[in-house]
Amino acid sequence: MSDEKKLIPSFYSGFLKLFSGLAVVQLLNLGFSLILPRYYSPVDYAFFGVFTAIIFILIEIVTLKLDVTIFFQKNDEEALEIVHAIFFICFCFTLIVLVLSVCLSLFYDSKYILLSLSLLLYGMVLPLSAWFNRQKDYRRLNTYRIIQALMIPVLSLLFIIVFKWHFGLVLGFILGQMAGLLYLLFSFHHFSFDLIRYNLVSKYLHKYKHFPKYGVVSSLIGSISRNSIVLFVKYFFGSTNAGYYTMSSRILNAPTGMYQSALSQVFLQQASHLENAALKVYIKKVIWFGFFLGILPVVLLLFLGQEIFGFLFGAEWLMAGKMSQYIVLWFFSITLVAPVGLMLDIKQKLRFEAGWNSLLLILRMTAIFAGVLLNDLFLMLLILCVVGVAMNLYLLYYVLKLINDKAD
Repeated sequence: MSDEKKLIPSFYSGFLKLFSGLAVVQLLNLGFSLILPRYYSPVDYAFFGVFTAIIFILIEIVTLKLDVTIFFQKNDEEALEIVHAIFFICFCFTLIVLVLSVCLSLFYDSKYILLSLSLLLYGMVLPLSAWFNRQKDYRRLNTYRIIQALMIPVLSLLFIIVFKWHFGLVLGFILGQMAGLLYLLFSFHHFSFDLIRYNLVSKYLHKYKHFPKYGVVSSLIGSISRNSIVLFVKYFFGSTNAGYYTMSSRILNAPTGMYQSALSQVFLQQASHLENAALKVYIKKVIWFGFFLGILPVVLLLFLGQEIFGFLFGAEWLMAGKMSQYIVLWFFSITLVAPVGLMLDIKQKLRFEAGWNSLLLILRMTAIFAGVLLNDLFLMLLILCVVGVAMNLYLLYYVLKLINDKAD
């Protein structure tokens, strides 16, 4: 076993390279998070939450999950072909979304016209990020994130202070995305119009047909169940509560999302090439590392969330702090399990992933409707937390069993 352990790559070095840049991003986010809520109201955050929820739902379709397969290729030529194939898919899908966003802007709010632009930017970033991660070019990935972390809040502040635009959170989000994408495109020296053609899309969709067939459906179901919560909160409990929920989830997502993003990229790049015996040890190291890193802040938020939010953001956001106390364990379980959950993609267990996400959607909808029927938002959040923790533990159990069975 000692010889096997020597063959297991250390995720610490790659993770620390990515997270060192993410630490700067985190400090920027924290600094601006203390400022933005003093200019934007909970209602402003509610619209921002709804807008980004739609983006995060649709983004599961725009690449047809082919960005994951960039890591599987043995040579860079095929990986580059997939990058350009995703560009083609992204552009075509964005045209469809443009028609839908025009309809939304006509019947609901004119600002929804920005959905297609945001989706195009986000969709092009995914394959580029996967490419630079494949190359272990963590410096560029860190620079990209720092650009985003700086531009989004600075522009958001500019729009509300100078122009009094209350949709500045959305506009800053989009322009920050654009700045990050331009940096990645400038750094990507392999762009070729000759590779943006339909036959490459057809080739890789056929080669990895399980990903669009099962993976997209599964991810879409999971994304709907995760990101639609703010839509239900807004519809049944009002825009103000939706703003509180958006603020709470964004604050929890700031550190956990960065940790999860950095570790997921390293995990996917390394675990794709490990045998099951090595994976058993590797996965356990990842889980315990995340647990010990996050347990202290989780306990503090669990018992003092309302006081912490009140101190940092002002009395107007006490309710967001209370919500964080109800959902922090749920977000913590996602942070621990999500990176190793990528084993479902690596082992192409996409049918199980689809079933797991479908069950999660059913349970979340049950929690939401229980809260609506009883007119109790915090009961809804509590049930959502219990469901989330339980399902993430089940996913971890399945991944460990999958590795154990094949290792034996």
